[in-house]
Amino acid sequence: MSDPVSDLRAAVRDAASALRDGAEGDAAAPNFERPPKAEFGDYSTNAAMLLAPSLGEKPRGIAERLAGELEGRLSSEIERVEVAGPGFLNLFLSEAWYRRAAAELAATEDLGRPAGAVGGEVLIEFVSANPTGPLTAAGGRHAAYGDAVARALQHTGALVSREYYVNDVGGQVERFAASIAARLKGEPVPEDGYEGEYIGELAKRLAADGVGPDDTRELLSRGVELMRAEIEETLKRYGVELTTGHRSARCTSPELSTVPLRTFARAATSTRARAPPGFARPASGMTRTAS
Repeated sequence: MSDPVSDLRAAVRDAASALRDGAEGDAAAPNFERPPKAEFGDYSTNAAMLLAPSLGEKPRGIAERLAGELEGRLSSEIERVEVAGPGFLNLFLSEAWYRRAAAELAATEDLGRPAGAVGGEVLIEFVSANPTGPLTAAGGRHAAYGDAVARALQHTGALVSREYYVNDVGGQVERFAASIAARLKGEPVPEDGYEGEYIGELAKRLAADGVGPDDTRELLSRGVELMRAEIEETLKRYGVELTTGHRSARCTSPELSTVPLRTFARAATSTRARAPPGFARPASGMTRTAS
């Protein structure tokens, strides 16, 4: 696959060589670079100034001849060529050139990838909305941002895991369970509860499974799981596939309080250490981030 910029550079070099036509003198390669201001074109070159000593002519006159040579060679690639100052040439590229360049860049898998693969393992936690209702627009925004970061890191060669942290303990999920219980009893939800129609739908599903309004623990556990599954399905439709999920309840399990602190230290420093109950040992060298 050709490099569109290299092709332009080669055309300038070949046009300069054609004007030289065997004349003696230094045949240094001309510069071909982006000018400091947009009004100077897309690329500029000093090729005419380098030809002046060999041809024994003023650079500006050579630049005008070189501009004609380039317009003939790059008729579909350039919009115009302007002579500037003592003999610089400013090239203004055509839309056709940009379309071709964009198509060739898009056709390569290496676009935007560093020369040296970054590698490593990265755990990205994102969205992690409370499982007390459907995913909102704010959660969708976080999903887009987090997944974009994950894809960018994957492109650099990193092994990326996408994690959703499920906050299934505390006052919010307790009020969530209380709201479902109220709907099961045919009563209004608590003042600080959840009013959405989805609460009534959850109540019907749980009632069909034999869960009663007084079984608070089951209402919380099953309600959270149903909402988590719905959120995950919404994310899939959004194009976001999660790799792992971690539950807050595991971090606060009773057996965890009996685990000595030194056990956590060993798990963090040894690749062979077993993780404390409720924790998955991160891979060696894994980096964690959140969005």
